[in-house]
Amino acid sequence: MNPLMAVGGQAVGNFLWHAIKRTASVLFVIGLLWAIYVMAVKPHINPTPTESQEAENITNYNYTMQPKSYFGCQHFGIARPEKDKK
Repeated sequence: MNPLMAVGGQAVGNFLWHAIKRTASVLFVIGLLWAIYVMAVKPHINPTPTESQEAENITNYNYTMQPKSYFGCQHFGIARPEKDKK
């Protein structure tokens, strides 16, 4: 049974019930599209900052890697900051 039958007859009740169902479905679709946007699109367009540095002393190691050449082939050595920390 339609819960809005007592509002003012069958036609008004059906109209209001249809409007409520349509509004709920539109809100559901909008929510679904918003969730897809937040999970799939926004991180690539405008990522939220996740790194912050708060300390008395911050040491940022910036290693510039120079290519090494052996017999015409160049390669970059792997930076090993463990050696510099000692």
